[in-house]
Amino acid sequence: MGIRNYNWLNAQASRRYPLDDNSTGTGDDGTRLKDDIIVDLHLRWPRIAGQYAFLSGLTVTENIVTAVILAADSPDAAANFVPLASVTVRQPATEYSYHALNALYPGVGGFIAFGDTSEGFSIRFSTPRQGLISPKTAHPYDLLPIPTIKKFGRADSLTGIVKILPGPDLEIVKETVMIETEEVDAIVIRLQSPTSERNPLADYIGPCGTRPESQNCDRPGIQTINGVSPDCNGNIEIEFPGTNAETYRDCGGITLDQSVGIQDVCPNADEPGRFAGEDDCHPTSDSSMSISEGSESEPGTPSSDSESSEAIPCEDLPFRDCFDEAPHPSWIVKLGLSRLIAADSPVEPCLIPRICVEHHSGISSVSLSSSEQLLPWSSESSYDCPYAIDQAVQLYDNSRRNVMIWDDCGTGNSLGKIVRTQLQLVNSGSQHNAGVVMNYQLIDPFTNPRIIYWLAQINRNSNRVELLRFNGSILVPENFVTPAVPFSFDDWYEVKATITPAGANATIAVRVSNVSTPGWPVVSFSLTTNRWGLPAGRFGIHTTNASANFSFWELSDV
Repeated sequence: MGIRNYNWLNAQASRRYPLDDNSTGTGDDGTRLKDDIIVDLHLRWPRIAGQYAFLSGLTVTENIVTAVILAADSPDAAANFVPLASVTVRQPATEYSYHALNALYPGVGGFIAFGDTSEGFSIRFSTPRQGLISPKTAHPYDLLPIPTIKKFGRADSLTGIVKILPGPDLEIVKETVMIETEEVDAIVIRLQSPTSERNPLADYIGPCGTRPESQNCDRPGIQTINGVSPDCNGNIEIEFPGTNAETYRDCGGITLDQSVGIQDVCPNADEPGRFAGEDDCHPTSDSSMSISEGSESEPGTPSSDSESSEAIPCEDLPFRDCFDEAPHPSWIVKLGLSRLIAADSPVEPCLIPRICVEHHSGISSVSLSSSEQLLPWSSESSYDCPYAIDQAVQLYDNSRRNVMIWDDCGTGNSLGKIVRTQLQLVNSGSQHNAGVVMNYQLIDPFTNPRIIYWLAQINRNSNRVELLRFNGSILVPENFVTPAVPFSFDDWYEVKATITPAGANATIAVRVSNVSTPGWPVVSFSLTTNRWGLPAGRFGIHTTNASANFSFWELSDV
């Protein structure tokens, strides 16, 4: 017998709702979104993130159901999408039950209800028009007109519900005032009993004797310089040994002149950052890793004391480093801390000599004749004298980003490249993440110098494989996928990113697998972006306030 009166959720399982009627509902691969998977949705977000919300992706497996919602300024926009919310529900998902959405942007909230999720299904929408959500179920809101209140000159501010209390001589009232020909409601702070005989500026003049806003308060004088006090006459004598100090023209100050120039120290410069022959510009790198305590620097410029100005030939691609010997001279720690430790991936794909040298501990290289063979090493291989060192690079500063870049002149164009690494998360600190850096470079060196790059990483805290973009100040999420099985501290994972040109844009394909547990479900996704930047950057490894081991790194052409 047919159903005569459908309830709300039953009715929505037979039509496109909650997608808008103007949406296509067709995925990138031509797949049509099933009407009975999502049966209800409600979403609110700040209008500043975008005017329209659309479903970016939906995946139904035997283990989980996931969905991601993005915001756009136009239904026909092609880029600049802002992640709004996501949801992950373990299977079996209860039919017609409501689940809270996870906010990916401040001020986002809502819920979603799934229908029939018994069959596997996957769909991706790259444009808002494909998965546009009906404004009846998802619409933006305007932020409060006064988000914060604070005293002039203070860095901290009050948020939320703020109660303003007047002093004994003041009152605070709500009035309608005229601002630029428009009447608006305003908070008015005024004297309770103003009279012509009073001078309120004198009553509230402040500790400086004048208006503090004029910044004319007397400032305390300098008493010491780095703990050095002046003599009885108030003078401090500064010496500049090894330099010529002279008065700078007629406007005060001094000039410091060094008689030895860069041409006297390094006269044989082949190219910027590379010097021919041996010189004393910097000490030669040894087997210890460099440690950088300063800020990030642009590619091609020294960033730590361990960098050498020695001539380093450009490496041919593919370049592979298993860190079983002293690090390649082109590795530079741009930020954070690094060191070599005793650890290794179980399937590190390095070439190991069949003929070994006895007591090889500490040997950095082994010479082979043309008849001797190089074979890939594994723990199950059987050699007469296996030559393998369990060694890896560890990035371990838990207080900031750790960025280590392979700054080699053989990198070439950053498009058409494959970068991959095998890594292990370290259970140290509160954050646990690691990945590969792509297209690391300095932009606007004269007007607004800043470092930008892309990052593909695994994040155990959020249980996500993430694609992020560092814009010079923060890491901006561009895309992510939640794996079916959480990340482990014991296993080694391979993170691989393939960058290919797509017209004027770039397509970044990310793939993560577990090399310790091959049955772990592989995670992969791709993103086409117009924010790749100039294809002149470098590649490397990375953690954010976290520690991780890297046993292998490779850069190759597509």
